[in-house]
Amino acid sequence: YILLDDKVLENPNTGEEKRGEAGIGSGDSAIKLYPKGTKFDNYRQEETPNFEGVSDFEASLIHEFAHRVGMGTDFEARWKSKFGWKDSNKQEKNAGGSNILFETTQPERCVSDYAKVSPSEDICESVVAVLRKPESLDPEKLQFIRDELLGDNQPLSVITEQREGGGVELPKIDSVN
Repeated sequence: YILLDDKVLENPNTGEEKRGEAGIGSGDSAIKLYPKGTKFDNYRQEETPNFEGVSDFEASLIHEFAHRVGMGTDFEARWKSKFGWKDSNKQEKNAGGSNILFETTQPERCVSDYAKVSPSEDICESVVAVLRKPESLDPEKLQFIRDELLGDNQPLSVITEQREGGGVELPKIDSVN
């Protein structure tokens, strides 16, 4: 399920406001979107023009669903090998205060600064680009995702629209924790 949560949390990788999470590894299969991930501002506008015209909301949904891409397969291992990812031996912390676990020898091929955090974030940001702004993605990454995930090598159409009018009233529920 998808949970729209009103909590404002800090991203442990960047120190910035968190957009969402996929619940992987926590026993929770929900896709959670936090306030920043529900906005209609340009996605990652503070760091790159690559997603101009793509809202935080649609990109955050795609990004979080993409964390489930290739689960249980060797997709991420092949991505790491092909695009220069390796475990980091550095004893450094990132901007959010957590340990730097990965580094890439090809940071210029990452579609956003956030994609440089880890291979899984690189994959997720790249999937957003494939579906919303394919021209902004490194051509080899674009082809890899098309070959490995889309199967028929055809671009996948994702249709989203923002409607004018009154807000949606969502029911309030007590904390699930």
